[in-house]
Amino acid sequence: MKSNKSKILVIMLIMAMIIPGVYFSKPATGETVKSFTNVSAIEDGAQYAIVMNGITPTGLSSGYYYLKDQAVSGTQTLMDYAAFDSSGKTVEGVSLWSFEKDSDGYALKAASISDTSKAYLNISSGGASMGAKQKLSISFNSDTFTIINDGNRLRFTNSGGSNGSTPGFASGTKDASSSWRLYKLTEKDSSATEPPATPTPAPTGEPTQKPTNDRNEYESLYVEETDEIPAYTMAFISDIHIDYGLQNRESQLREDVINTTKKIREEENANVISVLGDVSSNNAGLGWTYEKYEKMIDDLENVLEGATKDGHVLMVTGNHDFVAGGSSFNSGDYSGIMNYANGELEKSEYLDQDDDSDSNVANKTKNNSNISMRLAYHYVIDGVDFIGINTPYSGGDNHSEYVLTDSTLEWVEDKLDEIGKDKPVIVLTHYPLSDSRNVKKHMAEPYNTRLKEILLQYENAILVYGHDHGNVYIEEDTYERVTPYSQDGSVLDDRPDENDSFVSSFAGSMGYYSNDYNPSLGDYEPYVVQALLVYMYSDRVTFQMKNYGTRTGVSVCPEPYTIYKNTGLTPNLKTIPSPEPTKNPVDNTGITKTEPTIAGPTAVPQQNSGVQQNPGASNASGNLKPGKNDTASSGKKPSSTKNTKVKGVKIKKSGNKITITWKKAAGASKYELLCSTSKNFKKLTKKVKINKTSCTIKKLKKGKTYYFRIRALSGTHKGPYSHTMKATL
Repeated sequence: MKSNKSKILVIMLIMAMIIPGVYFSKPATGETVKSFTNVSAIEDGAQYAIVMNGITPTGLSSGYYYLKDQAVSGTQTLMDYAAFDSSGKTVEGVSLWSFEKDSDGYALKAASISDTSKAYLNISSGGASMGAKQKLSISFNSDTFTIINDGNRLRFTNSGGSNGSTPGFASGTKDASSSWRLYKLTEKDSSATEPPATPTPAPTGEPTQKPTNDRNEYESLYVEETDEIPAYTMAFISDIHIDYGLQNRESQLREDVINTTKKIREEENANVISVLGDVSSNNAGLGWTYEKYEKMIDDLENVLEGATKDGHVLMVTGNHDFVAGGSSFNSGDYSGIMNYANGELEKSEYLDQDDDSDSNVANKTKNNSNISMRLAYHYVIDGVDFIGINTPYSGGDNHSEYVLTDSTLEWVEDKLDEIGKDKPVIVLTHYPLSDSRNVKKHMAEPYNTRLKEILLQYENAILVYGHDHGNVYIEEDTYERVTPYSQDGSVLDDRPDENDSFVSSFAGSMGYYSNDYNPSLGDYEPYVVQALLVYMYSDRVTFQMKNYGTRTGVSVCPEPYTIYKNTGLTPNLKTIPSPEPTKNPVDNTGITKTEPTIAGPTAVPQQNSGVQQNPGASNASGNLKPGKNDTASSGKKPSSTKNTKVKGVKIKKSGNKITITWKKAAGASKYELLCSTSKNFKKLTKKVKINKTSCTIKKLKKGKTYYFRIRALSGTHKGPYSHTMKATL
């Protein structure tokens, strides 16, 4: 924040439900365990958290907030550097300070900063900042103390000094809100390292913000153990909100967007990335020009195309996109990016707003030569169908009030009918349906009800939306924001592994707000950044929310959610053994006879499009594509597993995991394994569908007894369960 005289720095920290002398909560995987004790004296060589209690920042709850050791640019509020999530389950990045004795005072040094020209707390009449060593006066009064320099106290202010309305730690001469508590670090994990510095935007080059999650730690009670890798991978991001002065920078994209797209490219080999609206906005009222907007589009186009293996990009319009350009230039239509990334569409594959049957809607664009808008479109990318649904342009710099148009929904209904009900189709929109697991405003009526009625007829449809990035992010389980529907329109709330209608899912956000980490959006890097990955296999779809910011919520990686769907995609196997070489016979003349070469199965290339156009037909490799009847390579139906019981079940214990093996059952294409802590399996610890004859279940609890049973599956046939086995860890 800038003062008329100098820069005032807001530096701070949050604690959740701390009681003096009580330990902080245990962090999520990958974080450092720290224990602190409230003290009233300074010790040489010790490290401390410096805390203020009982303050109430505007719009936030009263509580403990700590002194942050990083400079803050722009107009950040105190809560932008919260250290704890709202549940109190996670400890992240507590700033540590040491007190260096200097004649009759102390210098406060940040433990995580090695550059001594920036490592010390400075207080002056202009504010508080990090800089070179400065002597401060520390005065204890019972269990609190003050920090003073030349009459200027380090204190909390809800006016944020010169910034007017932003709360923060600054300097002032008043006694109020200047009493601090000292929390000594008493215990630290042997593997602990100092928390990473808060990232500051880099003008160009590599992202400064690195995700803390380790992709090798992705484990879940519901994870699929399989020899397959995804036949098709989709990445989704939403609500980038380039605004708040970002449009005036040389590099307009936040580093979290650059970092996320880079990680997706490195780790996923995705077929397509979709951006679900609100790329830009003008919430801060700082304005846009056409030149700034064009630069933003060019930069965005580059990072998005670099995120996928073949550069495929899809986008839809949100409720803020038109505001940047208003009526002066077209800031809401992303067909240019998509034409370049995917090729131009035939006129039959999109609906222009000019062609809307409602003249009031059509005239909004017909009468403005600066604005064009596609209300809906249909792309086929690597064999999978995508339908995008856009917010209509409503005139001037207004953004639409969560509406669609009647013509849009008629076009979508006709296009879905043309695609058919057997193929997977991905529907992209900015707004959630009203009864989905959303937390903010949803699609307006009657469009909400009409779109849902259309989609209920399509069992293989997946609706993915953005917009819903206020208040709550995904903390533990991707299923928190996935909504499976039944054909009667009801929401299935019991985490089903199959359903008879469509599924909707939130796409995550590049800019969450109104939470403990980020109370508002700004020109800075949000701490919580999430993107949705959707993996399609031949017989199932897995939804996986992933963290790409420096804060991850309760879990480093939220649990994935899998639901079984016949996608028609060709199975993509990790390894397929080559056939044994045929030994050519030798006749009595001593001449080797040449037998005809018989082609064996070959590995299906990773991420092939593999869409099954003709169920039951053979592909080029000689493998039979999965069809409606699950026919085997001989062309005959597999043996029914109706009366086939799985036998030879064995259990092996090791640490906190149990491995179960069994004999292959005749006619089985896969197996269903249940794990429970109850004999009657009323409450499942884990349910797995697997195409192998072994399964390892991890993260089980010592001292607990677990029960297991298995049955064979073939198509729609389900065999009887095996005898129940049990094991106590």
